[in-house]
Amino acid sequence: MIHVTHLINENFWNESMQFFNHGLMIDDSYQEYKTVLGALPLVFNIADPIKSYQTASNFSNKYFSTDWGVRTVGYNSPFFGLGGYAYGNIFPFHTGLAALAEYQAGLRFQGFRHAYSTLRLFNSWDYGNIAEVIHGNKFNFTGICPHQQWSSSMALRPLYEGMLGMKTDAIQDSLTLSPAFPVDWTYARIKNIRMADKRMGMNYERTDKQYKYVLTNNGDKPINLNFSIVLPLATTIEGISINGENVHYNIERERQNVHVSIAPMTLENKKEIIVTYKGGIGVLTNIPILYNDMPDEGIRMESECFDEETNTYTLKLAGAKGKSYDIEIFTPSDIIEITGVTEVSRKKDHVTYRVLFPDKGKEPFIDQSIKLKIK
Repeated sequence: MIHVTHLINENFWNESMQFFNHGLMIDDSYQEYKTVLGALPLVFNIADPIKSYQTASNFSNKYFSTDWGVRTVGYNSPFFGLGGYAYGNIFPFHTGLAALAEYQAGLRFQGFRHAYSTLRLFNSWDYGNIAEVIHGNKFNFTGICPHQQWSSSMALRPLYEGMLGMKTDAIQDSLTLSPAFPVDWTYARIKNIRMADKRMGMNYERTDKQYKYVLTNNGDKPINLNFSIVLPLATTIEGISINGENVHYNIERERQNVHVSIAPMTLENKKEIIVTYKGGIGVLTNIPILYNDMPDEGIRMESECFDEETNTYTLKLAGAKGKSYDIEIFTPSDIIEITGVTEVSRKKDHVTYRVLFPDKGKEPFIDQSIKLKIK
């Protein structure tokens, strides 16, 4: 396995593309172009962290991403061709791979956005199922099968392994959870988390001052649990308690999140973990309702970051030239300066901004960044 990992990270890595090569030819040359299958080294957790980020950041850009999934190749690829089975279409299975890769690389809101893009396809075409192939430039079923199970499976796996951060190791008798719920979720209930003959549940709730996680052992054997929490950028942690007792915690400020970890624990009955916080900022999913023949002109949420020195949140977007979009942002922090957008409305800790993309250039989509400065 060490040898395979080395081959992938060294031989298959293309430094000029900042991406993994697509394939190895019989003459030992490489197919040097970007496809969604570049996600696979991340899915199998064998890509280096930096290469993971560089690769996964492509899947939410204007070339690959749509409101209903991730294209096999970007529309800027010489292989992109509408009407073909592979290169002009979107496979929900591939979108799931991209979403899981984004979670693995720490790009969690992009991962959820793509997982949700696939999951909501269940009420299109064959109700309760997810189709095999969707048109790459408009929301149409293009064949072959309207109820493919591997498409359905990859709508769920990014939520288990990504959003919940669930890893099970029955041999070592260890369960890991690292929930990263979307910023606008105020509650969630997860039941029947299983490892071998052990089972547990988790309830989540967010208020103005607290994140609360109630972990319940639903079996008769104790569970060895590694637990950490992923919170929005610019969140300040004021304290963490377990069953009313303050505990030590570690904070890691990632590219797009604040990651808070506590010591491993044994879950015998119930533990109530309360995180007291203030502030925070993050973009909502912002995906429109789908309809048949819907054109590909939705806004792309490409990346977000927070500069602690200037207290500035930056959201990189792409939109169809000449169009404006309303985007909703979770911001309990006080915003004192905005750049690149105008405020439309404000409701408690959610603000809606409008961004306009100029009608210029040859490309169908325009890149643009907005900046919000926090008090």
